[in-house]
Amino acid sequence: SGSPEAALSAAPAVGEWVAWLAKVRQKRGSLSRCSSRNPCIVCAVGVKDYRATIAPVVQDGDVVIEIGCQHGTTTRLIRKANPSGVVLGADVGPESVARAVQLQRQTE
Repeated sequence: SGSPEAALSAAPAVGEWVAWLAKVRQKRGSLSRCSSRNPCIVCAVGVKDYRATIAPVVQDGDVVIEIGCQHGTTTRLIRKANPSGVVLGADVGPESVARAVQLQRQTE
């Protein structure tokens, strides 16, 4: 794998995520209880605890950006809980993103 600097330079700029989210909001109107004034941010220690937050936090129709998605396993679980919403997995590791895309295509 490449250097940390190379992986970081492969990650889209934060401004691109904000612009993408604004476009989604504009297309779909008010998406959920979360908004630019009231964002929902979920953090947990460990994957098991993190995944346990999906059911009580994610509502169908939400916009969810999972930062550090690695191979996309949790991203797919969020998508199952949010079938009419928007779910985006992001990771600085190009290999992780490529694997996540491959696994998602296999489950479609």
